[in-house]
Amino acid sequence: GIDLPISDRVRAVLHGEQTPEEGLRALLAREQKPEYPDTLFK
Repeated sequence: GIDLPISDRVRAVLHGEQTPEEGLRALLAREQKPEYPDTLFK
């Protein structure tokens, strides 16, 4: 599947599962990784 962390957090906030602050903190706590594979633009 496709990883959609922002959409997942927005859904959680809209469904009352977490506050906007909790959603933002969860996004900022994620491990940073490249958005695209290195081979995509070669």
